[in-house]
Amino acid sequence: MVGRWQSWIAGICVFLLVTQSTLAVLGETFAPLGTSAEGGASSTAPSKTPPNPSGEVSSELPTPGTVDKTQPQEEPIDPEKYTCGPGDQFQLNFWGQQNSSVQLIIDAQGRAFVPKVGHFKLADLTLVEAFATLQNAIATYYPKLKFELSLIKPRTFLVHVVGAVLKPGIYSARATERLTKALTEAGGQRKEDAQGLGSGSIRRIEISRRGGKKLIADLLLYNTKGDTSNNPYLSDGDVIFVPYESLTATISGAVQRPGRYELVGTKDLAELVDLAGGLHSSATKLLPLSISRRDPNNNDNLAQNRYQFSASNALPAVPLQTEDRVHVPSITELQRSVMLVGAIAGTAQTDEATTLRRMPYEQGDTVRSLIERAGGVAVGADYLNAFISRQSGQEKIIIPVDLEALLVNRDMKADRPVQIGDVVNVPFRRRAVMIEGAVVRPGVYQFNPRLRALDYVAIAGGPGKMAQDEDSYRLVTPQGKTSDVDKNTLVQPGDTLVVPERHFSRAEVTQIILGAISLAIMTTSVAIVASK
Repeated sequence: MVGRWQSWIAGICVFLLVTQSTLAVLGETFAPLGTSAEGGASSTAPSKTPPNPSGEVSSELPTPGTVDKTQPQEEPIDPEKYTCGPGDQFQLNFWGQQNSSVQLIIDAQGRAFVPKVGHFKLADLTLVEAFATLQNAIATYYPKLKFELSLIKPRTFLVHVVGAVLKPGIYSARATERLTKALTEAGGQRKEDAQGLGSGSIRRIEISRRGGKKLIADLLLYNTKGDTSNNPYLSDGDVIFVPYESLTATISGAVQRPGRYELVGTKDLAELVDLAGGLHSSATKLLPLSISRRDPNNNDNLAQNRYQFSASNALPAVPLQTEDRVHVPSITELQRSVMLVGAIAGTAQTDEATTLRRMPYEQGDTVRSLIERAGGVAVGADYLNAFISRQSGQEKIIIPVDLEALLVNRDMKADRPVQIGDVVNVPFRRRAVMIEGAVVRPGVYQFNPRLRALDYVAIAGGPGKMAQDEDSYRLVTPQGKTSDVDKNTLVQPGDTLVVPERHFSRAEVTQIILGAISLAIMTTSVAIVASK
């Protein structure tokens, strides 16, 4: 009896062993990638990682279905732009009759191994191209299953950062990181120091890539305008070269972002103002722009040039040189100005000082420095009668200036300091004679050296009905000197002949006198009659 039971038990064991072997063979034949006959199919992860003949260590891969979160990303990866490379880790997800997943990694040769299918060259392909490469081959082995390819961990590679940076060298980077990340790792661009080393450029950064392709990045445009094309993504083996700055200029005053900028485009005033964010709302176009420039032959000499805005209020077209300093005036500087009136270069020449030009005041300005900055005096200026008009409280002060001594004889003792708000008057020298007062045709008459004072009165139509006697006529010189007039008085260019008016005419005076006599007679008659 015992022997019979032992035979039954032995038979059952043999049956179980045969059945287990058969199921294992069937499982290996029909199970999808990453699924074993022992564990069955799984929708989340395979129970056993398949052998990897390419040499990758599967224990270093992340858990299937998860994404590496140690590095933040600014945006989802674009499958049409992301280029695969050695070190990228993927996950193949299958679904259909069974669900499973398997992980892939691109090896140093740029290949990825798919179990039971083989090696595929995926390096230098976009994600879309990599999926298309795998699709036909995998569909041949598993026609009843659908699959997708997911990037679960972007690769880490090395880039070279050289040139004008603080810490040149080799740094690790990811394909989802941009140029600024590598420059930050290298300490940023070098700043100008006391040893004479220049500053590193942020506008002409060169990126050399495998295959000979070169990119030029302008981080200033990225920083100021958000142009991400000037802050490209990094790629395997990039060589980032930061050159030194070339042409730089500084801008101050009424602009949005005053500062020092490198010019790489048109290299003129318009480019500099654009880099500074444009003109500020406080900018005034009534005052000229100033550009300070060093003499290339003598760095100790600093010349200052001024440029007016055009008639259409456009910026003047001025090319710039390295280390130029540009100042844009603001409306507050209108209060820090001096007015030039009259015979100033570039203004219309008239008999009257009706033209004016406003000049920004600079510390230590004098009449000579203002006139030289304005371009000099105009032809026909009256050198001897210039003056400064200065308001002191309620009182107006007149300060004479001898321009002949100052500008012709170069006598610096004749120079006069100016203050904010002063008006420097340089009158035109009149070549005519003015007749004013009680004449028939008062006005300006051409000078004739053969004519006397009374001749000019006759030319003006003679004295009017209200004119006083000839002995009351007055001649006023441009210097303000007054003299009496007779038949022999000579007149000089610019003199003014004044014929005073009477308060009453002769007839009116006679009538008043006769009226007074009549009134006196009547008063006397009344008094006599009353006494009787």
